[in-house]
Amino acid sequence: MRPRLVKLGGGNRGTESSAKLDDLMEMINELIPEGRRILVFSQFTSMLDLIKPRLVEAGVPYVNCAATPATAPNPCVPSRPAKSRSSSSR
Repeated sequence: MRPRLVKLGGGNRGTESSAKLDDLMEMINELIPEGRRILVFSQFTSMLDLIKPRLVEAGVPYVNCAATPATAPNPCVPSRPAKSRSSSSR
């Protein structure tokens, strides 16, 4: 099990660096300038919770899709509000 994913008493997590997370961010930083969209899937929401701050730190916008009872109507939430587009009436 990944050391940072192990829940310790008091809710503390290990602070070790994660090679998988570092590799993921390296790939993302290479693919974004190419105009690619990236889908990251994990069955562990705790891993996604580790990824989110790294995406924010890198300035990478993301959409988090995690179906829970609280998000049932709309499980996909953008990392920041979408910019509104002006629409013209015809």
